[in-house]
Amino acid sequence: MAVLQAWFVDDSHEDPQFPHHRNPYEFVSPDHLAELGVLHWKLPDATITWICWIYALRKLRIMSKS
Repeated sequence: MAVLQAWFVDDSHEDPQFPHHRNPYEFVSPDHLAELGVLHWKLPDATITWICWIYALRKLRIMSKS
């Protein structure tokens, strides 16, 4: 099962495709993400269900902005 992970990045100007974790790693807590307004969901495993879920969520988010 995948777990949500978010972390602070270093100030490096190296290739952006490389990982930019701080050393040692400095993870961001789910509470801090919520304070920032970051939304996240656990999606179903089946691809068809996942696609339907994304479209339904998109429709709800668009309707809530009207």
